[in-house]
Amino acid sequence: MGRIEANRIDFNMNHRPILSIMTSELENRIEELEKGRGDTDAENIKRDIEIYELKAEVAKLRLDIDELKKNQNLRKIANSRLDASR
Repeated sequence: MGRIEANRIDFNMNHRPILSIMTSELENRIEELEKGRGDTDAENIKRDIEIYELKAEVAKLRLDIDELKKNQNLRKIANSRLDASR
């Protein structure tokens, strides 16, 4: 066995518990992040639906406003014709 190999074995023997703990902590953190990502994805989908609903409502309100303006203009025209015929 060479000196490098002996050093590697010595390193592994001395640091294996620390590496095992670190690996376990990293695996736990990865699980937490993956769960968080799932929660974030669900929240984003919920927000996307809310945004779509709000955009649909805004579009409907704009149409309603256009319809009211059109009706108001028709009333003005009708009233001006009535006034002109008197």
